[in-house]
Amino acid sequence: MRLRSLGLFALAGLLAVAIEACNVSPLTYSYRGLFPGIARDTEQALETLRVRRATTFNRGVLQISGQIRPAAPGSVPSRLTMIVRRKSAGGATLATFSFPMAVQSNGVIAIQRFAIPATVLNANDGLAFSFKPIGANLPLSNFTLNLAYQRS
Repeated sequence: MRLRSLGLFALAGLLAVAIEACNVSPLTYSYRGLFPGIARDTEQALETLRVRRATTFNRGVLQISGQIRPAAPGSVPSRLTMIVRRKSAGGATLATFSFPMAVQSNGVIAIQRFAIPATVLNANDGLAFSFKPIGANLPLSNFTLNLAYQRS
């Protein structure tokens, strides 16, 4: 199944579909759009998704690739971490998943693979998404992010 974003942070929408229809594998997603500037070593929260019903998210592999193109001439950080936090309905953090990505000097995020553990999400649990550039500022950029989830 292939999905394409319609909104700035439709990544949360992708994971809602993946979680609530986790029998679909592989699931691919591409985001292309403007990404906010973030100061180096600063985590920027972007979106929180609430899961409507209890769902088991199967163990698998998340493949990430893409490209960062600054809106104005400038450099990009060599490392960028995507962080996903599972939160209870009351807001307590139950689990944190980090995906540290290497970024080439030309902004290319080459294919990188990350193991995803099996996770049970209760109704009204939230998934909070944030990004953190490591060692350098992330300027306002045109951003392409490709995700592919394959359950094990």
